[in-house]
Amino acid sequence: MKNVFFAIAVLLVSCKSHEKKMSVAFGDAIMERYFDINDLTHKGWEYSNSIVLGAYEKLYKNTGDEKYLNYMKNHADKYISKDGSLDYDRSKHDLDKIQPGLLALALYDMTGEEKYAIASKGIRADVDLLPKNSVGGFWHKKEYPNQMWADGIFMGEPFIMRYGAMFDKIEESADIATFQTLLLADHAYDSTRNLMLHAWDITKKASWADSITGLSPEVWSRGMGWYCMALVDILKYLPEDHKNYQRMIEISRGLAKGLKTYQDPVSGLWFQVVDKGDWAGNWIETSGSSMFIYFLKTAIDNNYINADTYTPVVNKAWKGLKQNVTYDSAGLPVINNFARSMGVKNSYEEYIAVEKVSIPGSVHPHGYCGILRASLAMGD
Repeated sequence: MKNVFFAIAVLLVSCKSHEKKMSVAFGDAIMERYFDINDLTHKGWEYSNSIVLGAYEKLYKNTGDEKYLNYMKNHADKYISKDGSLDYDRSKHDLDKIQPGLLALALYDMTGEEKYAIASKGIRADVDLLPKNSVGGFWHKKEYPNQMWADGIFMGEPFIMRYGAMFDKIEESADIATFQTLLLADHAYDSTRNLMLHAWDITKKASWADSITGLSPEVWSRGMGWYCMALVDILKYLPEDHKNYQRMIEISRGLAKGLKTYQDPVSGLWFQVVDKGDWAGNWIETSGSSMFIYFLKTAIDNNYINADTYTPVVNKAWKGLKQNVTYDSAGLPVINNFARSMGVKNSYEEYIAVEKVSIPGSVHPHGYCGILRASLAMGD
């Protein structure tokens, strides 16, 4: 009899979860599973936590429910003191430590607490300490000298751009953010396929770097996803009369065209190696696909790309993504089939060999980031 009551209780919880918008269901599930998002990642002040928490700003603004704001604050306040000083290792000078600055900006915007403004200014000062290659491009990390990754554009430039908009540094910030974004595009954007390769090493010394171009060999789903999201997040604050505005729009339109070309006609999503869906061993990857949904829908809503052309693309993708959501025994949503945390690979074979994971069930937060962004963009 107890088993019957338990089964009924699970069914009721599951039905209640299914009634929620997808963004709210996942936002609530994360808070139920982890007292602090760092309980999942154990990464501290680093992008792995802030890519998830960034969605809570919009959850809070959409619902007015302070539990979402408090979830952000409870994490950030472990690293931001009352006087605005920051408690994290600032010696590594890598972009993954810059990305959480968006939390400080969001919290200052929502609460007006001065400590978040002070923290934001400290993080902005850290940007000026980032090592650069010979033409001024930020290294992804100290341990990857002279390498620019598509991932890295998302880790740094949206923070720089929003900081400029909030603290009256718009022109300076716009110059830096667009320079870095377009510098990588000058080398890694393939105008034939309309896709972004994963990385570029100006010195051509990385194991994966082509001896002539310095480029990595493949178009990785989530790597291009990071870049696509960065484009629209920068454009949100970029003045239309800025010298690089139109080029940013052109790159966005090009990438949208590439996504339309390489969208899987069956699932509506995109493969781990985006342009090789018919190659042996390739697989549908949901975190990058989620990021593409966010990019396309945001670009449509802001008239960066043509709505008639791309609305069917994004709707098909959203339908396919939802088919990769299941529910656990407690009735909480699970996102499946995304690549674990990874860096640049040497070959197609290495990209497709990366472990496919689900969350919960792994310590990799990228699936949460993608599904939250996609669902919020789609209004679900």
